[in-house]
Amino acid sequence: MRTHFVYRMYDTSGHLLYVGCTKNLELRLRNHRHENAHFFHRIAFIKQQGPLPRDRALALEKRLIRELRPDFNSTPDRRRRVAEKRRWIKARVSVLCDGLSPHEVEISEYLRLSDIAYSEAESLFPGIVNSRSPHPSESIVPLSA
Repeated sequence: MRTHFVYRMYDTSGHLLYVGCTKNLELRLRNHRHENAHFFHRIAFIKQQGPLPRDRALALEKRLIRELRPDFNSTPDRRRRVAEKRRWIKARVSVLCDGLSPHEVEISEYLRLSDIAYSEAESLFPGIVNSRSPHPSESIVPLSA
């Protein structure tokens, strides 16, 4: 039975952001709006294929992700690169802070150094984006006086 659709989300320049497979595209887009706000605002248009049998749709989705490498799909290689980028940023911030913990550095200085580390990481890890990798400053918990 043909029940599934494969969809591709693009930005205004036609750059592929995401590939997915679903039975209900309208419901899935609503989920993306809440779960993936970090890229949802960039979607300019969506192309869909289907309806297709479930197994064929899933195989097509997997092939498109592997071949087209959309920015926001998760793959084992991307997860590895995101983790590598996250570790690199943490180490770089530590070096920039002379090994001091975030609580031992003035917040404005820590933010400035974190921005430097993030900027450097963007050139070393191009295209590696993960909404679950917060800016280091977002993990600072104020010490109680």
